[in-house]
Amino acid sequence: MVVSHTVPLSHAVRWFGLFGVTVFFTLSGFLITALLLEEHHEKSTIHFGAFYARRARRLLPALLATVLVVVAIGSVVDGFVHGATVVGALTYLANVLMLAGVAPTNDALGHTWSLAVEEQFYVLWPLLLLALLRLPRPAQRWLLLAAVAVTAVLPLQLVGGDTMHAYYGTDVHAMPLLLGASLGWFMHRRPYADTSRPVLAAAALAAMLVLGLGSSTFRLYLAPQVVAGLTAVMIWAAVRGPGVAWLEGRHLVRLGQLSYGLYLIHFPLIVLFDRWLDGPVLAVVALSLAWVLTLASWRYVELPARRWRRVRPPAAPAPYVLGART
Repeated sequence: MVVSHTVPLSHAVRWFGLFGVTVFFTLSGFLITALLLEEHHEKSTIHFGAFYARRARRLLPALLATVLVVVAIGSVVDGFVHGATVVGALTYLANVLMLAGVAPTNDALGHTWSLAVEEQFYVLWPLLLLALLRLPRPAQRWLLLAAVAVTAVLPLQLVGGDTMHAYYGTDVHAMPLLLGASLGWFMHRRPYADTSRPVLAAAALAAMLVLGLGSSTFRLYLAPQVVAGLTAVMIWAAVRGPGVAWLEGRHLVRLGQLSYGLYLIHFPLIVLFDRWLDGPVLAVVALSLAWVLTLASWRYVELPARRWRRVRPPAAPAPYVLGART
């Protein structure tokens, strides 16, 4: 069974989900690169083992808990989840298995393709960044700009062709991650402005929402690059000066803390309740329960896992304090 009864809702989840993961990729690239650069500044190197251990402690506990719950439900609800998708979720190869036609894209763990893309990028990025930092600074700048430009063009080569690749391919989603990483590089330990730019940040957010009204071709092949650019504008507006108050509100900060758990659990619940509910009722019930389970995951799974850590991440400078919440 798939999300079939609520076509408008499933389409909204799909398109705004694509925009959402693009925002997340860009922000993640910025924050992770800022922390890696700060570590390199302090220690003249990047400790890969500690980096990957931190990633595992941050991501695996909630992921394992979600997979266990999904598999338990799947044992009594026919067609809820497939073995190949479970393997893909646990190995960060979900998108690869989907592109190979081995795993379905619309079962309870189908949304883990975006987590797979991100982690595939971070398998290589710390190594590439360390190699990049050994080059002269002008060479670093031009290589980063070239990488962003090349990866921005990649989705356009698929227009009218392989829509599966355009949606799930790691290569076509590399641009937001690289753009965020490049922004982190350009802004690292640079002088900051004296004024905030809340209007600029708000305009960028409004433009993102308008993009959702475009054609499906635009939304799939071009909008993610534009969304990544607008996200970079928001990051620059928020970090370049003393901050943007509405982006740093207590509720948004709390949402940022809980966003990973919410990402993991919301889609399985939509797939589950789609069997009995429809339209706005489905959205309200699924998302309300997702919020409750997210709070439980944070309290009983994610926070305890964070206390296990023995290696602390490098302290980010004040403008990157947001990184402490990832």
